[in-house]
Parts: sequence; C-alpha cells; structure tokens
Amino acid sequence: TASVAAISKTFKVEQQEIVVAANAASKQLGISYGEALGFIEEGFVAGSNLNGELLDSAKEYGTFFNEAGLSAGSFFKVINEGAKQGIFSDKAIDSVKEAAIRLRELPKTTREAITAIGLDSEEITTLIAEKGIGAAIARVSEQLGTLKADSPEVGQGIADIFGGAGEDAGLGFLLSLKDINEETGSLIDSNNEYQVQQQKLLQINRELADVQVEISNALGGTGATLDSLNQGVGIFDEHDQLLAWNAKLGAVLGIPAHHLYVGAVFEALLDDLTAEMRFADLRDRSLFEDIAIHEADAGHIAVAINVTIDRIERKIAADTDQP
Repeated sequence: TASVAAISKTFKVEQQEIVVAANAASKQLGISYGEALGFIEEGFVAGSNLNGELLDSAKEYGTFFNEAGLSAGSFFKVINEGAKQGIFSDKAIDSVKEAAIRLRELPKTTREAITAIGLDSEEITTLIAEKGIGAAIARVSEQLGTLKADSPEVGQGIADIFGGAGEDAGLGFLLSLKDINEETGSLIDSNNEYQVQQQKLLQINRELADVQVEISNALGGTGATLDSLNQGVGIFDEHDQLLAWNAKLGAVLGIPAHHLYVGAVFEALLDDLTAEMRFADLRDRSLFEDIAIHEADAGHIAVAINVTIDRIERKIAADTDQP
C-alpha cells in the first residue's frame, strides 16, 4: 500500500518487514491491520525506532499485552518510552511483562516488596480485579515516585516487582509507567521540530506513493514504479516545482541531469528544451497518452506518461502541414 511504501522510504526499512509487523500486531492485539499500521507509522515519527527495535517488538509482544488486558495504545506507548530513554534488547517491555506476572501471582518476595514501598498486597489484588493489571502497575510506579530514588525500598521494589528487566530499564522508565493506562492521544510531539519534519516528509512520500499506484494503474496494473517506466516522468507540486522524476526524463526531453532536482521550476526546465519544443506544444494534452492527476493536501501532483521527443516532433510536423 501507499502507507507501507511511504514508511519504508521515509525511515529506510523494508516494506515486507513493515507488513509482517503490522499483521502480527493486528492479530496479537485484536485490532485491524490498518490500526496496527497506523500505530507503527506514528511510532516511527515519534522516535519509537531509535533503538532499532520497533518492528521486532510489534511482532513479538502484542499477545502478552492483550492477554494482560492492556490496550494497543499502551503497548506502543511503552515501546516509545523505552526507545526515547535509550533502552535496548526489549528490556522496557520485559519489565512490564515481569511486573504483570509478579503482581498477579504475588509470590512472597513480591508481597514483601509491595509492603516495603508502602502499599498493600490486597490493594493490588483489588485493583487488578476491578481495573486490570495496568492500574496495578501504574499504582506501583506512582508509589515508587514518592520515595527517594536511592533508597533500599525502591531497590527492593524494582528487583522484586519488575525483575532484572526492570533493573536494566532503570527507574526513570519505571516511573513513566504511572501513565500506562492513560490515553494520551498521539505519541508525536507537535513541539518537536524533527518529529514535525518527519511527519511532513512521510506525507510527501505517501502522496508520491499514491501517484506511483496511479501510474501502475494507468499501465494496466503492472506494478510499475517511476524508475521501471520506459517513459520520462516528472511529478510537480502545486507550485510547478519538481518533486520526483525518473532517470529517463532527462534523456527523453534532452534536459541535463544537473538541472533536475527537487524544487526545479517547470518553466525553467522548459528553457532547456529545443526551440521546436514550444511551451504550447508541451501543454497540449494531445501529446500525452495518459495524464494522471493526484490531489494532495497541499495542491496537486500531475504525472505525464509517454512524453517522448518523437511524439512531440510528430505533433509539430502535423501542425506545420496543416493549411
């Protein structure tokens, strides 16, 4: 799909890996493929892949979160927080998994740790029964935040509630779990300029992917991409500035390669053509076998297919022969 292609191009990951992760997350979390892909897309923009583990985590841990009664939103929020804090090897998710198991089963060491941090095991059991495991994890995290970070009680709580994974993840991450059940909306920080730029780039790549689908459809659904076409193709934005093109565009129209770059103005490219290839001729739709128009948020992108020098010259010759 266009979304998968856009994610792949923007974040330099293989399309197949994205599809596999989205399918797995969809089945494991009990959500639609589109919803899973949306979470993955948002995660990439929000920095959830800073540790390179977003897709692997999405494939491997959804079942546990679903069985624990934790939402898909919580799942991807935990992945995001772990990545932002530089936590590797799935320690962030593993620490949540450890806490969920221990708080449910309440072995002796965990009961003692709960008491040490100032809570009661009965309160935890009641929270799980009434509000789910996420509420219990959030309560423990909140309580840890009221204690001195270097206190023995905090150390005991981390070791015997969150286990070795929690120790590796660190107190900072564990304190963030107080919001594990909260619906915070988008993971994307609108005040983070880098994330905003990544979001814009993703949208541009999605629109270009949509255009390539239209090209493929225009060619009978052959799955063609810009570079696989035998024709010269250029894609321009609403300001007539070049967004994308294939290598044959310059060859077909005789435009020097160094004149083709993102932002090149259509009018300026016309100046590179021979005098016979008049502007009026290039604007004449009869020269084009197909015109695919893609409406984008910022305007439109027009793709001309099968623009060749021979066809232009035939058109000029035909006009010249007319009385």
